[in-house]
Amino acid sequence: MKRDVRKELEAYLTMPEAHINCAECTSMALSNALGIGNGLEDACYMATFGGGMGCGSVCGALIGAESALGRYLVSRRAEGSLPIGDSCPELRPLAAEYHGRFCREFGSELCRELKEGWVKEQPYGCKDLMRRSCDLMEELLREHEL
Repeated sequence: MKRDVRKELEAYLTMPEAHINCAECTSMALSNALGIGNGLEDACYMATFGGGMGCGSVCGALIGAESALGRYLVSRRAEGSLPIGDSCPELRPLAAEYHGRFCREFGSELCRELKEGWVKEQPYGCKDLMRRSCDLMEELLREHEL
C-alpha cells in the first residue's frame, strides 16, 4: 500500500456532514491507500451499495473492498489492454479469497445479518466492520505481494 489505509478510512469516517456510506468509505479508503483513488469523486460509483444495497443484502463494506481490489488489479495491467475481469486472471481467485475471509471473520456477507450479529457487539458498529474489512484486504494484498 502506498498510504496508510486506516488513516484514509478515518478521514472519511470523521468527515463532518459528508454522509458517506459503508461501500463508499471502504472503496475510497482502499483506493486512496493503493494510489488509484480520486477521493470523493469515487463515491458516486459506490453510492447505491451502502446498507446492503439499501435492503440489507450484501454488505457495502464487502462490496467496497472488492471494488477497490478489482480497480487496483486492473490498473496494474499493461496500458491499452481492455480492463475486463477475464483478462486479469488473478482477479477472481483473489476476490473469492477475500470474500471467504470476510465471511469467516464476520459470519455472513449479508448486511441485515451482520447488523444483528457481529456489528451489534462492536463499540462503533459498522465503523468497526469497515475498519476490519480494510485490514482484511490489506492482509490479503500483502500476503500476495501486491
